[in-house]
Amino acid sequence: MKSNKRIVRNLIEICAAKGIKYILISPGSRNAPLNISFNEDERFQCISVPDERVAAFIALGIGQQTGIPALISCTSGTAALNYASGIAEAFYQQIPMLVVTADRPPEWTNQGDGQTINQTHVFHNYIKKSYDLPVNIEHKEEDWSANRMISEAIEQTMNYGTPGPVQLNIPFREPLYNTEDYYGKPLPKIIQTVATTTQFPKSTMENLIEIWNKSDKILILVGLLPIQHQLDEILGKLTQKIKG
Repeated sequence: MKSNKRIVRNLIEICAAKGIKYILISPGSRNAPLNISFNEDERFQCISVPDERVAAFIALGIGQQTGIPALISCTSGTAALNYASGIAEAFYQQIPMLVVTADRPPEWTNQGDGQTINQTHVFHNYIKKSYDLPVNIEHKEEDWSANRMISEAIEQTMNYGTPGPVQLNIPFREPLYNTEDYYGKPLPKIIQTVATTTQFPKSTMENLIEIWNKSDKILILVGLLPIQHQLDEILGKLTQKIKG
């Protein structure tokens, strides 16, 4: 049995699909939905680390040796700040790391509630990117948006220039310990991204050509680019070929 919170189910499935294996769990109540669910999933190797600072440095070593981010999970409030040293090391050494900070619902921020601080962009000086996920997923577009952010966050740790740490901040409302059986539940859409360089990898080009050749209708969408006469010429020839 795992957490009945949909955001947790989506996170778990996307992490598994993208190859994350090591989960470093630090104690707390607000991150209970994450801890319960990861511990119940045989696809992950969960390690209990009481000290968040130590957890971050263990994750640093795993990322350094494997090239795949380890996920670190902590409760809300100042617990997240204990990750700072390890995150800074990962940032400057360009080592992948996925930092998942559980948070209180946003309406409790700045209200004097215990273990409630502003966790949005809390590591902003030494993290590649931070994402705030929604408290609830009630609409299909919210589901899509949350899945996109989770997928992009994991990709950001390994791609998009240089590797590094990325934060997913997830607010949870009580109850925190309710569980359900995931069997038969719809799986989240796994969104794949392409980390572009000056040239597509051969495998990506082959995949795009296959999709192109199988398509009945083709739309070429050109973004804001500097004027390139060579590109204009190529697009012109391509258009004529499609018409023919």
